[in-house]
Amino acid sequence: MKKLLLTLLCVFSMFAAKAQCDYVLEMNDSWGDGWAGNSVDVLVNGDVVLDDATFGAGFQATLSIYVNAGDEITTVWNGGGFGPPNYEEETSYRILNYLGDPVGDTAQASIVSPIVATCPACWSPIAVIVGNISTDAADAVRLNGISGSSFNWEVYAGGEAPGGLDVPLFTGTDSNNTITISGLSEVTPYSFFIEANCDSLVQGPFDFITACPPAITTFPSTTDFTLNPPTACWTQAGNGDPTSGPTDLGSSEWSAGRSYNSLPSNRVNLYNLGTAEWLISPTYDIPALIAHELVVNVAVTNYNSSAADNMGSDDEVQLLQTTDAGVTW
Repeated sequence: MKKLLLTLLCVFSMFAAKAQCDYVLEMNDSWGDGWAGNSVDVLVNGDVVLDDATFGAGFQATLSIYVNAGDEITTVWNGGGFGPPNYEEETSYRILNYLGDPVGDTAQASIVSPIVATCPACWSPIAVIVGNISTDAADAVRLNGISGSSFNWEVYAGGEAPGGLDVPLFTGTDSNNTITISGLSEVTPYSFFIEANCDSLVQGPFDFITACPPAITTFPSTTDFTLNPPTACWTQAGNGDPTSGPTDLGSSEWSAGRSYNSLPSNRVNLYNLGTAEWLISPTYDIPALIAHELVVNVAVTNYNSSAADNMGSDDEVQLLQTTDAGVTW
């Protein structure tokens, strides 16, 4: 019976892992020139984990303290600044918990009474930033948690979500704070979702759109004008002339919401005097010595309907091209 009990205790001790998290040593200097050689030691369970912590310039610096739930944090103030004077009176420091809340605060003194660390049993992410976006990949960075805690993640087509009939395009399980998603399609919207293995709370969507390629090289290439601008690779301008090119980039009076002969269209109202409204395509890299053609469907209609009309005598629409990145048109 004793042997069986001992075996069970050993198994229990192997799997009863403690929650882990980061605490922070926040060092402050009221003068803004660093601690001038003053320092502090940080101990966890009596062992030094930050030895002679200090900083050389500025009002504040921080260092991470890796702890397990139940660990005891104490400090030893060393002082010892350059001098005399040693400028100790300018120094202070705090211990912050994993939420960033102060749990220890003192100046030119040691923290003798232990700060007992608390860590969440489950790191459920509260925010994700999707960045480093290219034409076919992106990085999802979770803003809380520690490496080693396991998360499930899914990527859906933009606007789709888990819990229904939508099927994820990419899935994975990861323990890193940065999750790299590859195999994406260019200029395509996606929705990213994540949940901790220890929690059923799904966080998201964290939406993003993959980047435009430097140039379109696959032909035929067709543009749908349902949206304005038609894709993220198109842009607009609200001024300029055919000689020098567009100015006031970023917006124009072009808009969506009109169809002609059942074709979704972008439109511009030829009404205001002296305006120049630009709709600018991405770059097309057309192979030499191979015949290509550009086909554009254009219509002149009434302002408030799709009925055909005539162009005003003082209005014109020009189709321009540039082969030198916009220097000439």
